Amino acid sequence: MQNNFESIVNVGSRTYLNANDIVMMVAEINYTTLFLSNGKKLLVSYHLGKLHERLVNYPSFIRPNRNTIINTNHLEDFGIDSLKINGHFIKVSRRRKDAIQDSLRIA
Repeated sequence: MQNNFESIVNVGSRTYLNANDIVMMVAEINYTTLFLSNGKKLLVSYHLGKLHERLVNYPSFIRPNRNTIINTNHLEDFGIDSLKINGHFIKVSRRRKDAIQDSLRIA
């Protein structure tokens, strides 16, 4: 388990968030919308790939498709080809389906 200082993630040039506060991230071309646990949204000027690189040390973050990263700590339900998080249904891509199912079984 990581302490509070270690769970701080740089999500923008001057924006730092606690990793547990991030529910999911959705790509929008060269920007990314972060959905936070307090219900707020934050638009950052980093693409999803850059943020994914910064979250490598956090196993609770998974990427079910090309445009979404989710925090499994906030996962409500999951099925064969979709995940429910924060009231949103996220489609799992065919190629990532087996890896996602394996990671959710372990968690």
